[in-house]
Amino acid sequence: MVVVHAGQTNPVDEQLVRRLIAAQFPHWDGPAVERWPSGGTVNAMFRLGDDLVVRLPLGKSGAEDVALEQKWLPRIASLLPASIPEVVGEGNAAEGYPWRWSVYRWLPGENPRAGALSRPRLLAEDLAEFVNAMRRITLPGAPQAYRGGPPVWSLADLMPGNLLVDDGRLAAVIDFGCLGVGDPACDLFPAWNLLPAEERNVFRDALRVDDATWSRGRGRTLSQALIALPYYRKTNPTMADNARRVIRAVLEEDG
Repeated sequence: MVVVHAGQTNPVDEQLVRRLIAAQFPHWDGPAVERWPSGGTVNAMFRLGDDLVVRLPLGKSGAEDVALEQKWLPRIASLLPASIPEVVGEGNAAEGYPWRWSVYRWLPGENPRAGALSRPRLLAEDLAEFVNAMRRITLPGAPQAYRGGPPVWSLADLMPGNLLVDDGRLAAVIDFGCLGVGDPACDLFPAWNLLPAEERNVFRDALRVDDATWSRGRGRTLSQALIALPYYRKTNPTMADNARRVIRAVLEEDG
């Protein structure tokens, strides 16, 4: 189910997606269209046959993210150690739908679940490798992200729902709407959103995070969870449950 909050458009459905595809990408008209269940709140996702996925933003902020991804994902893909979405179609507003949208290659894998990771140490190392690769990017004209700390390229939204794992290892990162140059603390979210307490130091050591950056990361993670819990308590159980778990994880950690 797609949850709609203030400022978002009414949920899109399979019929709308079929009309958009038929009108703008007739060479893909024919394969089955199926809503993909997701705990996300910014976009609605639909499988298009076996190889593609259609993602349509539910509001203006998400629509702005579409242009960001269409511009930057092709430029950074070869610089990263995990798969990221490949934009194969850039859709425009039509059929009563008001935003730009995208068609991507389908990426296999499943979202990791905190407390149910099969290979947490390896996943911590994989996540650190991905973040380190982001920080090594030096492309000019980078979008700006969150301020604070020496600026580096950052995804700034490494939430469980934006990660795919295969056999316990990081297979793909799938949402780059917050991409930009900003505070390196913004890519520390997995430490409390996903990793067990004993694996946090593996992640931290691999990133060589100093005390100040680690503290900012904890603070940003806690702030995000405190905002998310009341906002999603009645509309998105996945997000609300994750916020509760994150609040406990941050408050129970020493230091």
